[in-house]
Amino acid sequence: MTSFDGYVDLPLRLAVLHGLLVDIIYQRGQDTIDKLHPLPTILNQITESVGPEAHRILVNSGMGQAKPVYVPPKYLDKFSPHQPSLQQLPLDSKGLREGDGRNRRERKPVARTQSAPHRRPGHAKHVLKRQTSSEALPIADPEQELETNQPLISPPNTSASVKRTHAPVPWIKNSHNKESSEMKAGNEGFNLLDRHAQELSELRLGIDQVTERELDMAKRLEDFISLSQDQNSMLQAELNELQKELAVRDEQLASATFRLGVIEEEREEDERKLNVAVAAAERMNVLEEQFAGLLRDLHQLSEASNSGQNNIQHPEKPHINSN
Repeated sequence: MTSFDGYVDLPLRLAVLHGLLVDIIYQRGQDTIDKLHPLPTILNQITESVGPEAHRILVNSGMGQAKPVYVPPKYLDKFSPHQPSLQQLPLDSKGLREGDGRNRRERKPVARTQSAPHRRPGHAKHVLKRQTSSEALPIADPEQELETNQPLISPPNTSASVKRTHAPVPWIKNSHNKESSEMKAGNEGFNLLDRHAQELSELRLGIDQVTERELDMAKRLEDFISLSQDQNSMLQAELNELQKELAVRDEQLASATFRLGVIEEEREEDERKLNVAVAAAERMNVLEEQFAGLLRDLHQLSEASNSGQNNIQHPEKPHINSN
């Protein structure tokens, strides 16, 4: 195995892609090549560094020298920051001013609200002026002044059963309602703060739980990574051993194949020799049969010659019939 497992040979793939693109576009028509501009020009520029034996795509001279034309966006004059702000105003400024004056004249007077008493427009404001005087005022005794200014307190009249109620005045606000509303607003604010504090505590609790989960997951991930690395190392060692064993088996198979080839050649040679020996044995059998036949013929001839010689030496006597 190589030491670059899992990585991509990017230059090789780019070179293969360049070769495929050149081979595909080189066989196309000129119209198709012009439509693919500027890709053929780029491929030719890359081909220049490859070598003279590489294919080059025919590109029109006008297509290679064409420069891009700037096309401004649509409605650019309406959104350009260089446009003066006066051009965006309406042209009839006089009519606009007349309309504003008419609107001012047609405005109605402000209606009375219940926040302050109504004051007639005819009454002028009473402006307090500072008065100066050069007369010396007499200084009175403060104790005597307090005694003389003391009001006369009379006992309350309990006989009156009907109590007079004050007429409601719009601009007088009820202090009790104000205090209750302020207390209510304060309570609402405190409740809101309590709710926010509770939400923050819940969020912190959730963040703590998520952090604990992340730490647990990170620990598990580290354990899994270490375990996987150990398993990978063990598997790599087993794979190396299996590869070594496979190499030994391949060598044994190659040697066995070679020996089998030699044995096959020897067997063929033995078969050829055996066939020759069988043919020779058959020929020997035939020759032996022929030789045996010749011996029989010779023996018969010798017997015949011997019997002929005996007949010549001992002629036959006449046979006497006793009957």
